Amino acid sequence: MTTSRPSRIDLSPISVALILTILFAPFSPLRAQAPLDRKTQHIIFVMTDGLRWQEVFRGAEESLMNRQNGKVKNEAALKKTYWRDSAEERREVLMPFVWQVMAKQGQIFGNRDKGSDAFVTNHMFFSYPGYSETLCGFPDDTHIHSNDNVPNPNVTVLEWLKNRPNFQGDIATFGADFNITYPLLFDSGDKINEAYGVTAIPTTYFIDSKGIVRSVFVQPLTSSTLQQGLSSVGIVLHP
Repeated sequence: MTTSRPSRIDLSPISVALILTILFAPFSPLRAQAPLDRKTQHIIFVMTDGLRWQEVFRGAEESLMNRQNGKVKNEAALKKTYWRDSAEERREVLMPFVWQVMAKQGQIFGNRDKGSDAFVTNHMFFSYPGYSETLCGFPDDTHIHSNDNVPNPNVTVLEWLKNRPNFQGDIATFGADFNITYPLLFDSGDKINEAYGVTAIPTTYFIDSKGIVRSVFVQPLTSSTLQQGLSSVGIVLHP
């Protein structure tokens, strides 16, 4: 059915993006085009998958704080820690940094109880299409219609910024400022992913001094897999 405006959807199972404008970031200012008299120097973009707006703005939900609906083992302890009489108290005790720092030093949007609505316009309503729409500014149901690791044919705002004249060299500057000795790059077009067969994130490669891939772990690293990987390239960790 075609409508003149996308119908509103519940974003609870979909990623919620928190865009934080930080006035006190410790990094050196980017060479942006904003006037020098503006205080804002950086924008830090954080996207979480599965974060519900209800918890952000209402705090803990009582109907989920039990064994039946929330698989809670110790209901009394959970309620003592996170349940409060008002939504304002509940959300602050659940997310103290958000409400004690972000809300006081910036602005927070998306409280549907107060009419601050947000919704996606793609028809998939899950992770990758939502990420793509967020970073590109428009949906692409033709190419991005699953969570499969397929190259995104669209240019994201981050890639667009990287290619702007005033941002040239900022990646190199960041690496030098923080003494990062390993290569930093944007994998435009997923060329590196395709060359190395990256099919999931995180994927960790252990490459020896001759450039030969000795081991690959398609999972978060543990102390055991880290030791295995290092051992495969001739490095042994001693307690």
